[in-house]
Amino acid sequence: HDSRADTHDSGADTDDRDDDMEDVDCTEAESDCSKLLGQRDSLDKIQWKSTLTSFKVKNFRDTVGPRHALPDSLLDMFRLFFTTALLEYIVLQTNQYALECMGGEKYTNWSPLTVKELGAYFGFMGIVHLPSLCDYWKEDSIFHYSPIADKTTRDRFLDIHRYLHFNSNSSLADPATPGYNKMGKVQPIIDKLKQCTEEKKMGQEC
Repeated sequence: HDSRADTHDSGADTDDRDDDMEDVDCTEAESDCSKLLGQRDSLDKIQWKSTLTSFKVKNFRDTVGPRHALPDSLLDMFRLFFTTALLEYIVLQTNQYALECMGGEKYTNWSPLTVKELGAYFGFMGIVHLPSLCDYWKEDSIFHYSPIADKTTRDRFLDIHRYLHFNSNSSLADPATPGYNKMGKVQPIIDKLKQCTEEKKMGQEC
């Protein structure tokens, strides 16, 4: 009796799943549906034969791998991808965003961010992790971290942290726009890092 009940329940679950699948609106993934249908049509056109046909694979002779020897130090590895041009771009976007937030008058009190400062900021963020950013500047010896606290003031560090920006707000689409890119605020950095990666490797994988 229990076995029949389990079989009946399983059948009911299957029916429910089928109903759910029928309710799926394919219009939300029209492109995916079209691809799947196209793949199915291609498979239907394949003509299978009982005899084997020989074919020749072209030898792959291109050089692969990085164009440069990988650096030994973490700093040089960072500079391999975060080039001066990329840091200058981030500096430009950050200073522009600070101007937008502060307005003309307050911006006169803002010291424009420099490439050297930005590099130090990124380096500081990865040295020692504390529960709060302000902990680095605490007088308590348990938290105080001189390599950061002695190089920059707390307020300056927090200002950089507050206004750090990677893309102009004017270039971002409205979130309600169809196909809105949720990565829009960092997309230029992603694109530049991908481009940098392509430039530093040779050939393509076979």
